[in-house]
Amino acid sequence: MSSHGSPTEYADIPCIAFRGKIEPGSLGEIESNKVLAIGQQAIQLHQQQTSTTSLLNGFEHPRTIISNFFVAELTLKHFIQKTYQGQTSIIAPQIIIHPLSHLEGGLTQIEARALTELGSQMGARQVFLYLENDTPLRDEEILKIDNHKQAIKTL
Repeated sequence: MSSHGSPTEYADIPCIAFRGKIEPGSLGEIESNKVLAIGQQAIQLHQQQTSTTSLLNGFEHPRTIISNFFVAELTLKHFIQKTYQGQTSIIAPQIIIHPLSHLEGGLTQIEARALTELGSQMGARQVFLYLENDTPLRDEEILKIDNHKQAIKTL
């Protein structure tokens, strides 16, 4: 929410450009100091410097909703900072995580826990997973979600 009480929105592509070559499935440590750009800027930078950068999306995997927890965490931190840009103080927000891609069979308990943990790592006082439909939530739906019986409330 913005300081005026209306929802604040920030949309971008969840990709990060890193310095050096990193394999997408790598389980090795990825250092945050190697981050060159995030979102659309990361894609543009990687297209210009393909041989010296790696482009990773922490949410892109054929079988699960999170492929790299560290990259997903860096991405969400960036998105939250952009959402609250210009505000002098940020209280612990409520975060709604709404996976929009079709999840065959729904989320596993591990995926739900990972998404909840991501929200918690962002400093959220409450994290909601909304799994009802595959279309983006409207503002009025977001404002009602904390009492919505179809949301899974965690934390």
